[in-house]
Amino acid sequence: MSGASGAGRATLRLKSDTVLQVMWNLGIRSQRQLAAEVGVSLPTVKRALSGRHAPESALTAGLSRRLGLTFDELLEAVPREVVS
Repeated sequence: MSGASGAGRATLRLKSDTVLQVMWNLGIRSQRQLAAEVGVSLPTVKRALSGRHAPESALTAGLSRRLGLTFDELLEAVPREVVS
């Protein structure tokens, strides 16, 4: 984030391709199964994986634990306009 005017502001987005690949490698075959194993609702998973919504902290922490990924491996910063 830079500037007092808010120019250049960014938000976080899940690296969906990474999450889906690791899910598959671990034998997690659906978003419903992932939601259950992480302890969040299916809509929460769907919203975050769509890339249109920043992931909730409970989802990010749960994915990190269950998938064995760091936050850097799970998340990317994108311009705020991309996630709306």
